[in-house]
Amino acid sequence: MEPTIIITTEENKKDILRTNSKKHLFHNLKFFTFQDLKHQLFFDYDEQTILFVVRKYHVSIAVAKIYLDHLYFLKDLDYDKVQFLNELKKELDDNHLLIYHDNFAQMFQGKKVIVYGYPVLLKEQQMILDQLNVPIFYQNSNSFYTPTIFEALSLDDEVEFVMQEIMKLIQKKVSLSHIKIIASNEYNHVLMRYFNIFHLPFNKESKHSYYSTMLAQEFLAHYDQLSIEENILDLSEKYQNVNELVDIINRSVSIFSKDERKDFIIEDLKKIKLKEVIYDEAISIVDIHTSFSDDDYVFLLGFNVNEYPKIKRDIDYFSDEIKKDLGLDTTTDYNNYQKNIILNQIHQIKNLVITYKLRSSTGVFYPSMLIKELGGEVLPIFIDQSFSYSKLYSELKYAQALDNLYKFNIISSDLALFQSSLLIPYQQYDNQFTGVSKELIQDKFDHQLVLSYTNLEMYRECAFHYYISKVLHLDIFLESFKTILGSIMHHILELGLVKDIDIAVEMMKFVKEKEYVLNAKEMFYLEEFSKELSLVLEIIRKQQKHSELDHYLFEQEFYVYKDVEDMNITFKGNIDKVMYKEVSGHEVLAVVDYKTGNTNITLKDLDYGLHIQLPIYLYLLKKSDRFHDALIAGFYIQKVLVKKEAIELNKSIQELLENRLRLQGFTNAREDLMELIDDEYQDSKIIQNLKFKKDGTISSTSKVLSNKEMDEVIDQVDLIIDDTIHSILKGEFSINPKVINGKNVACTYCKFKDLCFRKKKDEVVLGGDSDEVDEGTVACN
Repeated sequence: MEPTIIITTEENKKDILRTNSKKHLFHNLKFFTFQDLKHQLFFDYDEQTILFVVRKYHVSIAVAKIYLDHLYFLKDLDYDKVQFLNELKKELDDNHLLIYHDNFAQMFQGKKVIVYGYPVLLKEQQMILDQLNVPIFYQNSNSFYTPTIFEALSLDDEVEFVMQEIMKLIQKKVSLSHIKIIASNEYNHVLMRYFNIFHLPFNKESKHSYYSTMLAQEFLAHYDQLSIEENILDLSEKYQNVNELVDIINRSVSIFSKDERKDFIIEDLKKIKLKEVIYDEAISIVDIHTSFSDDDYVFLLGFNVNEYPKIKRDIDYFSDEIKKDLGLDTTTDYNNYQKNIILNQIHQIKNLVITYKLRSSTGVFYPSMLIKELGGEVLPIFIDQSFSYSKLYSELKYAQALDNLYKFNIISSDLALFQSSLLIPYQQYDNQFTGVSKELIQDKFDHQLVLSYTNLEMYRECAFHYYISKVLHLDIFLESFKTILGSIMHHILELGLVKDIDIAVEMMKFVKEKEYVLNAKEMFYLEEFSKELSLVLEIIRKQQKHSELDHYLFEQEFYVYKDVEDMNITFKGNIDKVMYKEVSGHEVLAVVDYKTGNTNITLKDLDYGLHIQLPIYLYLLKKSDRFHDALIAGFYIQKVLVKKEAIELNKSIQELLENRLRLQGFTNAREDLMELIDDEYQDSKIIQNLKFKKDGTISSTSKVLSNKEMDEVIDQVDLIIDDTIHSILKGEFSINPKVINGKNVACTYCKFKDLCFRKKKDEVVLGGDSDEVDEGTVACN
């Protein structure tokens, strides 16, 4: 066979190679995608090109890539964007920052060139082919199948029908590896539920990036303090999969500035997806552009308007007007292209079932306009409940039928069938956690458990809350304006305590760097927030002048490592500010954590493992290699923002802030150490809860601890951490919300109250007398 070059997708390339391998055919083939050809025939760019644009125009890496990706197919047109890009391209050429492959097109001479799997081409793709200047052969599948189409009243009916059809295929001995599902993210939750009910293994593309991993976050947390080599070496002692991180880091090896390289590493970490475990014998969730064999049975769900095809709108960097003048595809051109590609792909799938829904919990839906072009009859879905593939599934359907009867007086057509064949504990519910095996817990955590102060207190407040949030991972973090303000506050205080800054400018730089999207209302509040932060910074700087602890560490991560029952345990914490100084051969330090709300500052609940944030900081510092032998002058929280309800008559914001910004916590009982924090400690305007009697002795109401008492606190914290770890590893996740002084501290802000069905008897009263406890409540003294 003559040397052949095939231009196709990566998916089609894999399919061709698989087919040839099965047939033991070894042809002289070379493959390119259109993207490959564009970069080879015109020009390519690398990290140095991106860095040049980032530096010159002060834009993010993502924006720089948008500029670079629009440098192709330019003309001399009277549009600002086009003129800007033409100037940028000339500048890049002058600086030799675009990569050209001048002789690349010659390799196509004398070879057969096939475009495979493209029934239609975009204008850009045609322009790429024109550069080859060789005859082009177009090859597409000759198959033409008409799919079966079903209409479902609801999304649940749609998925239930598909699952029944899958179970029929399994009964016919169809391999799970030949069953494919095409569905949007809207179907994920329902599909997972059915897969679990029917015990069906499945493969799906990972939606999570390496950026979200603990490994990546720990690497970034230490990035500024350690060299990359030291950082990787430290991580390799704790994690097994460091090589994958190294591969990602090495993508930006050509960036010499460590600070600038960090942005490239973050971009790569966000772009690269985690690798999921792939099962040979499992159902696969794929997309419409997957290459299917004639042995595959494919179910395409959600064939509705706005999904098939997805409608692209005129919001690209180039408007349709500019695209038209450049000879590129407009939005309308692209939408027509996508429609034709989808229709062609559907007609090539031999065993295809298409379904669409008319409603779901999110609203009303309409069938895709492509159905008419596909041809064939649309059939209503019929679900036969007389034949069951799962007892649990039938019991759930029976309970659903009873719900309809008792709540809405609707008699389901299958109710009599269920009543005559099933017996279920309807409206009988035991909310108690029934347990989980130790082996399953260890497998879940992959023999590595990471525990933080927040997680520890969550477990101590209510073990079931920890289970839902950190074992089942149902607690999804959603960034809010409040969390953004917290991040901005920490950033400004870190910068502003070591140098003079323009707060408003630094805030906007931070917002831009983090790519926060704020509306007009939030931007207005941000401006007001900067004024308050300016006052806060001024007061803290004034406090600094009274302290000899003039060295600082900001946003420091501390780790304590333990080995428990074949598990690698990491206890970690982040401390906002460590102030320190070497005095007489000893490092003396004080810890400050910024807060925007109220926090209990007490050791009364230490035995229960509650309200121990400050003791945790003490523990982390004394367990660290750096500060193991240091003297702790104090450990505090600092309330940096005044809430509206805290405003008092006849007091200015300045006075309120000065009072609010006093350090609240525990101070070393040694007066020489107090003086290092505040040279006016005997009448301190900096440290709260530090008072002296007229005779110069410390008042009994002062929150002071001796070194010995601090050591005892550290030992107690260590016991609490160990006890919590052992309880987690044993799978002890009972519903046990704690009540202190008549207040339920666990359930007040819990997101999962609708899951646990807490009863009064589940509450655990700490330190209460028996006559203070409601009937059925457990008391611990």
